[in-house]
Amino acid sequence: MSDILDITTITGFSLRLLIAVVLGFFVGLERQWTKHQAG
Repeated sequence: MSDILDITTITGFSLRLLIAVVLGFFVGLERQWTKHQAG
């Protein structure tokens, strides 16, 4: 499991990037839905 999350490998980096994008997407979606301003 720790091999997958190793930031120095392309797999670990891609996985972390994907998680960050997905979480950011959901936060943005929630802000749009509840009409919150960013910042």
